[in-house]
Amino acid sequence: MKEDTSGSKPKVQLTDANGVSWTAKFASRSSTGTEVHAEIAASRLIWAFGYFVEEHYFVAEEKIAGVQLRRRTSYAVAPDGTFTAARFERRPSEIVRGGHWDLHDNPFAGSRELSGLKLYPR
Repeated sequence: MKEDTSGSKPKVQLTDANGVSWTAKFASRSSTGTEVHAEIAASRLIWAFGYFVEEHYFVAEEKIAGVQLRRRTSYAVAPDGTFTAARFERRPSEIVRGGHWDLHDNPFAGSRELSGLKLYPR
């Protein structure tokens, strides 16, 4: 387990018993609220429309083995590894993650598929 300090929400990188990598995002105490449930709902909706999405799962309560001292996640994960309300995202090794991706300047700009994901004001 390793703490992930990117973004604004508390996260950890994990490896399960089968060697699969995951990122777990926990509900935060910030004034901006939590996005754990919203991310999972959004990914399922986009998947239902036929788009590729990463695997996201909601885990209501569980225990992570091998927990070490952490900064941002200390309130979300107890010293014994127990936690509540987390979003687990599978991180397959064959998927290469790039840097910043621009919604308007990309190889799919102008395609029907990308346009189907955009909402335009009236």
